[in-house]
Amino acid sequence: MPGYRPPRSMLPNVRPRTHHAIAVLAVLLSLVFARSMHAEPTRTSDPFIEVDAVVAQGDLARADRMLRVLAEREQYRLRAIQTLENLHRSPGFELRADEVEIAKALDTVQTRMHRYETGHFVTLSDCDASWTREKSALLERAYHQFFRWVDQIGLDLLPPERKLLCIIFHDYEQYRSFAQRVDNVDAPWAGGYFATRANRVVLFDDRDSPAIVEAMSKLAEHEAKVAETRERARQTARNGMQSMSDSLNAGADRLEAEVRTNKERIRSHAERMSTAKTIHESVHMLSYNTGLQQQGRIYPFWISEGMATAFETGDPAQPFGPREPYQAREDSFNRVRDEGRLIPLEKVVTVAAGIAGADELGDPVYAQSYLLFVYLSRTAPDAMKRYLCELNRLPSGYYTPEYHLTLFENHFGRVDAVERAMLRSRAVSTRSASTE
Repeated sequence: MPGYRPPRSMLPNVRPRTHHAIAVLAVLLSLVFARSMHAEPTRTSDPFIEVDAVVAQGDLARADRMLRVLAEREQYRLRAIQTLENLHRSPGFELRADEVEIAKALDTVQTRMHRYETGHFVTLSDCDASWTREKSALLERAYHQFFRWVDQIGLDLLPPERKLLCIIFHDYEQYRSFAQRVDNVDAPWAGGYFATRANRVVLFDDRDSPAIVEAMSKLAEHEAKVAETRERARQTARNGMQSMSDSLNAGADRLEAEVRTNKERIRSHAERMSTAKTIHESVHMLSYNTGLQQQGRIYPFWISEGMATAFETGDPAQPFGPREPYQAREDSFNRVRDEGRLIPLEKVVTVAAGIAGADELGDPVYAQSYLLFVYLSRTAPDAMKRYLCELNRLPSGYYTPEYHLTLFENHFGRVDAVERAMLRSRAVSTRSASTE
């Protein structure tokens, strides 16, 4: 430690003329200081005693680092995770933000953004402050519902090490430009994305999406027609034709009411889309920041996208996740089934996420991935847990469809039997819902 001089009280027996003693003491001091600077706990019979001592000293950040090191050892993992969860709930603990990555993001967005922080997230946004705070609260809600499911299924996952980053653009074109220029994402149909390498979610305000803007533009034309009709009614009344004036005003009233109703429907639709996609992308991010999924690995599409869609909801005030159905996704599956567009499940379980051709399968692969993930999370949670763990134990790399089919059947049984049982279960739940 250059320039460091220990207090005199630490050197009571040092004698300048005894070179051997000085050398021995220097070694001992270097070991003491190295230990005090390192996060890893020492090899004691119970390393958690040292963690408790660090917590008692108030160094919660160091305790966090020590527990993460312990969690890497199989014999300590479960206890380390439980202790870490308690530490994160303790008064005074606060996750740190990655200020370097936040600064990089602010340098590349090319628009003035404000910063919003919650317990587990940092949100950069140029949208309305109140609306952005609602989205920040939604991210927190997704965090807690994600870990609720983790507990239900019995997975041992570490909480994120730092606050996670979300960027929200007000303007759709700025969002698209950022996605292409910075994250090399060119998917104009996507309402948002999780950038795995940059480790951030990027969204835009759905109220500015091309579809919503176009719909609102058409309603604006109808509003102009309402104004024009009312002006004709006034002129007609001035010309003494009151009956015709009343008729024109009545027509304007009806059209105005229709415009108002459709505006509300469009706004509600935009908000539902915004809620669902915010949760969807945050689940991707949480999955990669808790160890459920790992960087550099290629996962089956039905795991990556099935899980994210299984958490979508239109009512985040209620519990949501794989054990609570989301009607929009349920309807999507029904539509695909009724149109005869279902893909054989044998193919669905072998499609790899992020590989060319996956997204081209369109609605069917999303709808069936949603249903499969929900079905197996409810009916085979232990098998789901073991399957997810085995995916992470495999060496990184690409695996053939045949391998993924074998892996699936090793954990869940023959794929054709799973498909029949899933569709039977689906038919029963549909009939039950129709009789309520």
